[in-house]
Amino acid sequence: MKKTVIKHLLTILAIAFVFALGSLSGFAYLSKANLQPASSYESFVSESFDLIKENYWKKLSEKELAQVFQNALETTTFSLNTKRVENKKEFLSLFKNALKKLPKEKRKELAVKLVQNTIASLEPKGKSRLLSKKQKEELV
Repeated sequence: MKKTVIKHLLTILAIAFVFALGSLSGFAYLSKANLQPASSYESFVSESFDLIKENYWKKLSEKELAQVFQNALETTTFSLNTKRVENKKEFLSLFKNALKKLPKEKRKELAVKLVQNTIASLEPKGKSRLLSKKQKEELV
């Protein structure tokens, strides 16, 4: 009886040790890689980028779409960036820097206006918009 209790305790300790070792190594890897979860605004813009790339009737390369997003960001923030982005990753980095310059209460507005301006700048120009449920109901 006593041997089985000790055996079970050792098994539990071994499992706890393996679990702790795995957690610590995962934490160390993420810390070393400096991976931080994207903000909800970055995720929203990233997902919008992907949706436009997949569903827009006129096929755009990643570079072309990234530059459309960059133009919309410059229009939205009234700032000009002389370096042109080459891909989605570079654009998201630029967007992240723009977010950092804004107070927290203005970040949501920037993300929404950025996507709206991007969609509005696509062909047919000025015809597309993101609409709230209320705005959709008013159109119908």
